[in-house]
Amino acid sequence: MLLTPLLAPLLLACASVPASDTAEAAAPAADAILENVRLPGDASVDLRVEDGVIVEIGELSGGTDLGGRFIAPAFADSHVHLAYLNGAAEPLADNGVVAAVDLAAPLGSISSGLPIDVVWAGPMVTADGGYPTRSWGSNGYGTECSDAEEARQAVRDHHAAGARVIKVPLQEPLLSDEALLAVADEAHGLGLMVATHALTDAMAAKGAEMGFDVLAHTPTEADPLEDLGPLGEPDEVWIRGVRRR
Repeated sequence: MLLTPLLAPLLLACASVPASDTAEAAAPAADAILENVRLPGDASVDLRVEDGVIVEIGELSGGTDLGGRFIAPAFADSHVHLAYLNGAAEPLADNGVVAAVDLAAPLGSISSGLPIDVVWAGPMVTADGGYPTRSWGSNGYGTECSDAEEARQAVRDHHAAGARVIKVPLQEPLLSDEALLAVADEAHGLGLMVATHALTDAMAAKGAEMGFDVLAHTPTEADPLEDLGPLGEPDEVWIRGVRRR
C-alpha cells in the first residue's frame, strides 16, 4: 500500500457551522468521547474513540460536544508538489489533509518536519533533456540519466535521500527501454513502487510494459485502463491516478 492507514478522525463542518470553526475542531484526541455527532438525516450520536478508532456508539457523556458536525476519515492528497508551492503543507493541514504523496521535488526538499505525513518521490528519473527539466521543473525536479546504469544509480540516490516512490515521465524525450526496465527493477528491489507520468493511452501502455505500478495522472483518452496489466487491475481504487488496494 502506498499510503499508511489514516486512522485519525477529521471533523467536517455541517452547513450551519462556519468553515472557520472547522479547523479548531478538526483534531480530537486519539482517546476521546465525542458527543452530538451528526448522522445523515440529522440524527446525532455519541462516539467513544480509542487510539484513533471508533470503539463505541451510543448515549455517552463526559466528552466534547461537537455541535452537530459530521465525522469522517482524514484526507490524503495523492499528488502534490510541495516544494514548487512553497508553504503548501500548512494550509493543507489546516483544511483536513493529514498526508500527501509528493510526486516531484528536489532531493534537498525531502523532509519529515512538516505538519502532514508525506510520501516523497524526489526528482523524476528522466532522460537527458527530458520532462520536466526544460520547463517548470528545471530547478532540480528531474534527475537526467543517459543510460540504464545512471537510471539505477538515480533510484538508489533517491531512496537514500528518503524517497519512498519513484516517478518516471513517459513523454519525449524518454529513457531507453533498457533504462526504464532498470528503473523498475532497481525500485522494486528496494521495495519502492514506480509511478509514471503518462498522459495518453500509449504512454500508459508503455508504463505497463515496463513494469511500472501506478499512474501519476489519469490519461485523457477513452478507455485508458484497458489492456494495461497491473496498471489497470479492476480491484484498485484510483484517486487522481494513484492507486491504493
